[in-house]
Amino acid sequence: MDELRKKSIHDLRVIAQSFGIADIFEKTANILSQEIELKQQKIVKPVIELPSEPEYDVRLMTAKPYAKASMDSAIEILEPYIKMGLKLKFDEEHWYMDYQTRNDMGTIRMPLRHMLRAAQRLMG
Repeated sequence: MDELRKKSIHDLRVIAQSFGIADIFEKTANILSQEIELKQQKIVKPVIELPSEPEYDVRLMTAKPYAKASMDSAIEILEPYIKMGLKLKFDEEHWYMDYQTRNDMGTIRMPLRHMLRAAQRLMG
């Protein structure tokens, strides 16, 4: 935030006032720039780093259409995403994923790689 250090005290006061910082006329330029930086950091949404795909996993290969994916293997593959907040449910023929306000569903007969990509899309 070197740009803030280059600004005049008057510019810093205007910026600080827009962020709702109190006592702007009693603070020095350094203190104002520090408080502005803190407010900016609170506003910025943290970026979620998704886990990388496994290098090689036979279960991610395309399965025959009649084959069903097992719930255990799906949970195992999606475990890093589940730990990050992905909700996963199953019924007889479908899987359901929810993350915050997004959701997706599919059939259990899909290959596991489709479930993995759906989780990446929901959280990415």
